[in-house]
Amino acid sequence: MKSMIWISLTLGTIAVTGGWMAVREAGSHTPEGEAQLQALRRVLGTPVSAPEFVGEVGDWFNSPPLHMADLKGKKVVLVDFWEYTCVNCIRTLPYVKEWHRRYKDMGLVIVGVHSPEFEFAREHDNVRQAIEDFGIEYPVLVDSKYENWRAYDNHYWPRKYLINKDRKIIYDHAGEGGYGETERRIQEALRELNPRLKFPPIMEPVRGADKPGTVHYPVTREMYAGVRGFSAGQFGHPEKYEVGKTAAFNIPAEVEDGRLYLQGRWLMEREYLQVVPGDLKSAADLLTIRYHAKECNAVIKPQGETCFKVLVLQDREYVRKDDAGRDILFDGDKSYLLIDKPRMYSITVNKDYGEHILTLIPRSRSFAIYAFTFSSCEKPIDDRRQSSVPSRPLRTALSRSWRVSPGPRTHSLYPALGPALPRSNSLSSVPPVCAGRE
Repeated sequence: MKSMIWISLTLGTIAVTGGWMAVREAGSHTPEGEAQLQALRRVLGTPVSAPEFVGEVGDWFNSPPLHMADLKGKKVVLVDFWEYTCVNCIRTLPYVKEWHRRYKDMGLVIVGVHSPEFEFAREHDNVRQAIEDFGIEYPVLVDSKYENWRAYDNHYWPRKYLINKDRKIIYDHAGEGGYGETERRIQEALRELNPRLKFPPIMEPVRGADKPGTVHYPVTREMYAGVRGFSAGQFGHPEKYEVGKTAAFNIPAEVEDGRLYLQGRWLMEREYLQVVPGDLKSAADLLTIRYHAKECNAVIKPQGETCFKVLVLQDREYVRKDDAGRDILFDGDKSYLLIDKPRMYSITVNKDYGEHILTLIPRSRSFAIYAFTFSSCEKPIDDRRQSSVPSRPLRTALSRSWRVSPGPRTHSLYPALGPALPRSNSLSSVPPVCAGRE
């Protein structure tokens, strides 16, 4: 094993050395060139200075503009690249917020750098609303032009960089997890700043999924609407994806895992698909996906009207209450989403990991879908014998297509609901409430 590691590092050094020359010749004084040089230094194990923050006064929330030069020698800084619709980022927030609470008075400054994934996430008002919704109190820098992203040569959401009192990047972590190690490194950096500090015990995991010894099952890869999804082979129709064009679609006889299928008329845009219903009472316009996971989320944006309902079905039925995500509401046993703002909506948190068919039936022309994300079933290893997860090889189990009855508008996907899908008056006429939900 040591020999393999040595060879890898040696080859890496040779490759990096050649890259170093190429970058310098290209002009290392540009922000992009400097970021590449910093990345090369990290590979070589050379101490790397943290880049200066880039942003105008109006790009900062919860703080006036901060400057690395001013923080040097006085503070330890944790830079957290995040995006408010990213499920992985959202799942890290309980830890980041608690680190802020625990260590802000000991010399830790957390800066959440918000680099957007979608066009609407560039808008300051949407980021401001997300900061309020998530209860974030530490400074946030809106990085809509990706200037800070490029300065750090970052490629992931979320990504955390820990910077010591000397302005050197001493630790970084990409993705979820590593919370205990990250907090330990924070404490070590703060101890260098002030050896007399006394720290609380490392945080306990806030979710069972974060505990050591959990099982992470494979899930359907993140799915995108728009050009990105079409390019990745996630658009389930043979028609060419033409931005700005409205077309009529029919759900095919076979619905494959990881592909998005449409029924009715939809507008194809660069980042999203928007319903263009002919008759909102017919429930003929819908989208369907097949997925394997425990949890399913969707990034949805209202294009105009807000506070409208989207009926949600799973496996031919309304979502069961014990499988419902945080954003599912019920009118009797009828499950639906209330679309109030552009954000990620938690649709299902199934009791058990498995394969499912999910269907969304929008009740407004303002409905636009951007993406679906999934999380796996995570169970302690000791509980695997009690798990209902099939024991057969997952690759074989998931290779089959879900068979559904063909036909453009027969709705035979949903026999339990009768000959037609629920009409708009099947939900309560009580006006929806879009504000103040926990």
